[in-house]
Amino acid sequence: MRSISIINQKGGIGKTTTAINLSACLAELGQRVLLIDMDSQANASIGLNVDPDTLDKTVYDLIMDEKTKVSEVRRRTMMETLDLLPAHMNLAGCEVRLAGRNSRPYILRNALKEINGDYDFVIIDCPPSLGILSLNALLASSDIIIPTEAKYYAIKGFDMLNKMISTIHQQLGHQINLMGVLITMFDKKTTLHRILYHEIKQTFGDKLFTTLIPRNITLSEAELYRKPVIKYSANSPGALHYRHLAIEVLLHD
Repeated sequence: MRSISIINQKGGIGKTTTAINLSACLAELGQRVLLIDMDSQANASIGLNVDPDTLDKTVYDLIMDEKTKVSEVRRRTMMETLDLLPAHMNLAGCEVRLAGRNSRPYILRNALKEINGDYDFVIIDCPPSLGILSLNALLASSDIIIPTEAKYYAIKGFDMLNKMISTIHQQLGHQINLMGVLITMFDKKTTLHRILYHEIKQTFGDKLFTTLIPRNITLSEAELYRKPVIKYSANSPGALHYRHLAIEVLLHD
């Protein structure tokens, strides 16, 4: 079971869009996938047509009550081999409520032991911050994917995340692999995007996915209709590019 955190401390760069659509495309390829929504905005849950306000238990219960089992939180989705652990807005209070609990960085990792072997991939949609929820996600992950726009300030934001990953390795002994950096909302007609693409390529080399996610209205429309893009417009550019990304992830060593 390969666990991948989709993480960037900056919001609005396609993190949740990537989590939803990568998960769906892996499921379309026959992989058993669990998507974990760790963001209190619950956009990944809503994007899979799950209303957090109607649920008895969510990821909040999994994090706050270590007796809660994954099987109590897990929900089916419109895709046969894609399951969801939904979030709720009350996740926002976890940072304060978990203060002083020694096990707090390892809660998610310990909870996932229950389902070890049930899935080929666990995809975690992290919150746009580097607090305790992101730390839980990273300690439960073998790999990370960093989505980013082709913008200068987005590139500069990698430093803080890199420091956190180094700290996790040095102080907690957990090694996390950078599977790749994914450029989202890319416009090949924009000169600045092309220039920054080459700068990112020079920085990350083969850690940059060959797939570029274009700025595409269909991706936004799919979110409006609470569907992965492959279920909304199967042959749209957004669908095709996320399929390419899923293949890259599947073939990754």
